[in-house]
Amino acid sequence: MTINLLPEENKKEIGREKMWKKVFIILIFILVFILILISVLFCIKDYLSLKIKPLNISLMDKQEKISSFNSQDFQGLTIKTNENLLKIKEFKEKRVLFVPVFEKIDLLAKGSIYLTNASFQKNVQEKETVVNVNIDGRAKSREDLFYFKESLGKEENFKDVYFSPGSWVEPINVLFSLSFILKTDDF
Repeated sequence: MTINLLPEENKKEIGREKMWKKVFIILIFILVFILILISVLFCIKDYLSLKIKPLNISLMDKQEKISSFNSQDFQGLTIKTNENLLKIKEFKEKRVLFVPVFEKIDLLAKGSIYLTNASFQKNVQEKETVVNVNIDGRAKSREDLFYFKESLGKEENFKDVYFSPGSWVEPINVLFSLSFILKTDDF
């Protein structure tokens, strides 16, 4: 250990100088750290600005497209869509579900009646929808055709069942023509 022969005031002054050197070194480290942090933040800012620039251009393009799509175009599109929806509604109201009608006729025919042709015509008369049905077919015998006519007459959904007079001429392999009015409430 070295002996310090300096007076007490000089010793304190040397101690203060050492302390100020340490504080100065710490301040330099803090300053260097702050400078590095600032440079890193500037690099991040530049990097993000390069990444955001194309997004800004894209956003501006989208805003131009939105502003060019004015309300008149939107109204025109709305009117056209409403017209299409009205056409769909009218089509839906005019349709007749054929499958349930044919299933009912098939149940009544009991395998002895074969249909060869069918036509449907839908008419609206005084708030009531009427469907005229015309069917051509073949029956094994006149008796089978008679039972078929009786079955059709008993059904509530089939009104004004009419067979053409020529349908009753042949006793076997009868070709017939049938017409009736279909109640559309159930179909």
